[in-house]
Amino acid sequence: MDIDKFKICIDQAILISEQIHSLEDRIEQGWEGRSAVALKEVLARQRNQLFDLISDLRTLMNSVECVIDEIAYEEMQALLNQY
Repeated sequence: MDIDKFKICIDQAILISEQIHSLEDRIEQGWEGRSAVALKEVLARQRNQLFDLISDLRTLMNSVECVIDEIAYEEMQALLNQY
């Protein structure tokens, strides 16, 4: 089910978030020249990856909500059929 994908996305988002914080710390420590430019490029890529993962998580959450709605509808129909 999508739950496994959801867990993987969350784990990846946490890892990337930690990497972003580490890169930001390095930049704040005064890296200059090419090193700073390279770090900023990596930081931009990591942020883009994080935004993509957040988008994937939203998609997965929507599909989970649809499944929950379907289950609730089926249960309500079953209850109505009893009466």
